[in-house]
Amino acid sequence: MTDSRGGTTSGRYELMLRGLEGDPYLTYDCERSSLEDVEIEVGHAVAWISWHPHRQARWLTALSHPDDSETSARAAIEVALRLAQRCEVEGRSIAGITLPRGGFAMLPRRLRPTATDDWDWWCASAAAGGLAPPRLLLSTWAGTVPVRDLHPDDPRLAALLALASPNAPIRPGDPRVSRWAGIEESGGDLADAGGLVAMVALVPMESGAVHLNDVATHPLRRGRGLARALCATVASDVLAQGRPAVTLGMYAHNDAARALYTSLGFTCGRRNTSGSLPPG
Repeated sequence: MTDSRGGTTSGRYELMLRGLEGDPYLTYDCERSSLEDVEIEVGHAVAWISWHPHRQARWLTALSHPDDSETSARAAIEVALRLAQRCEVEGRSIAGITLPRGGFAMLPRRLRPTATDDWDWWCASAAAGGLAPPRLLLSTWAGTVPVRDLHPDDPRLAALLALASPNAPIRPGDPRVSRWAGIEESGGDLADAGGLVAMVALVPMESGAVHLNDVATHPLRRGRGLARALCATVASDVLAQGRPAVTLGMYAHNDAARALYTSLGFTCGRRNTSGSLPPG
């Protein structure tokens, strides 16, 4: 076991990679600048404390090999408990926890959230191989519908999110977003969103990858392939720029989104559960 409270954030990140070397989530989506503390079991599991950008609070995340086995889940729990205990001793509060699916049942009651969300992490990597690499699948759908860049102050962004995704983690005006993109409809009956029928926000990660947030389609225009065309276009743009990967998260119960991302060549790399802890 190894822990890292001192040193640099870069040093903590290198320590994390020793825990799960080559793990895509750690490689592409873990923001090293936000790391506060790390605990690892070399080759088996890693846990870390970081500042959660959406919830603006200290968050504990623990991961192990993504094989959905009880052995892997227990490895994640062990490093999570060591890190949580260290925070308790040092008086550092934790607002919430993310674990592999099924892990919360193994935690002591004091660390069990009152409510949780199951979510999956997806990735389309420029380095991926196989019979149908993501770039090929994306090109099948990219450009099938005109996609426009949108100004971050465009009021239609907030209007569409209110209709289609009120709990979206990113809001218009967020400085982390490098690009807002969408699909417009002219002459239609969607005055409530000003003709904007689909949208997405692109957030660059420190790794060079880009994370897709706020993928939303107007409720009256779902089932027409708009989100597929939009995501394919922006993801193709990202990979064409030489960036290493496109990533995203989705609620596990969203079967339509699962089918969409699978059709575009994304791979589900993590099945996680997150929950906020009660105060105190």
